Amino acid sequence: MSAILRVDNNGAPQPSWPLNLGNQWMFASPYAFPSGRMIAGVGFSGGLLDQRLIMVDAQGYIDTSFHHYTNAAFFQWLPDGAEHLLMSSPFLNYYDSLPVNRICRIDTLGNLDTTFRPTLFRWGEAHPLLVQADGKVLVGGTFALHQHPDTLHLIRLHPDGRLDSSFNNFHTADYKAWGFGTAISTGAISGIYTVCETSDGGLLVGGRFSHYQGQPRQGLVKTDADGFLDPNYLYGSGVDSVEFWDSDGQSIDIIPGVVRHIVR
Repeated sequence: MSAILRVDNNGAPQPSWPLNLGNQWMFASPYAFPSGRMIAGVGFSGGLLDQRLIMVDAQGYIDTSFHHYTNAAFFQWLPDGAEHLLMSSPFLNYYDSLPVNRICRIDTLGNLDTTFRPTLFRWGEAHPLLVQADGKVLVGGTFALHQHPDTLHLIRLHPDGRLDSSFNNFHTADYKAWGFGTAISTGAISGIYTVCETSDGGLLVGGRFSHYQGQPRQGLVKTDADGFLDPNYLYGSGVDSVEFWDSDGQSIDIIPGVVRHIVR
């Protein structure tokens, strides 16, 4: 069985699908273009697959003319207009021998767009979540930037990858765990996983957090266009919570619900 499997409308594997390289290969994070072509990472190297990135045509054959490579294999993809893709991975360090920093932009043929060069990430996992009409990119996750000591969760980049200082980049999500009656701030395990725009120009932001910009919010929050909290939206207990006893049997942790996708 291939590690990428195409099925029909009834869920049955299509026998004509030729992409079957055996179990020694692990394909990861495929992205399908409207044309039927697909780009995917390859979890194990060897021969053609040393490049860790392949293109597959609409019939399921590997495009042997595709010669772009990277050091990572597990990606998240986000369309950036009709002609580009944003790819991200916490392990992404280079693309076609050029240094990149967790996020890069390629065209639909796999060529690196060198006009987009974010170099600000120091550590962590950062993924593009939304490309706005003006080309700016909202990036979420759990990460740190050079020359900034705090753990961050949502920032906005200019179309060339520079940090957009007009956005509220530095005061977003926090997760406060409770033990023995004391709130312990643990921003390092908070995360922003999804963002969408609202009809009034604001943003809906979802992820794992119990507080946002210092205010109690669980998992889902609304901000204005520049990332500042809307105090009149979801100001109650939030979307959900899970309570369980610690192994010591004496304290309770409260884990807020985790919002990973928003559908309008």
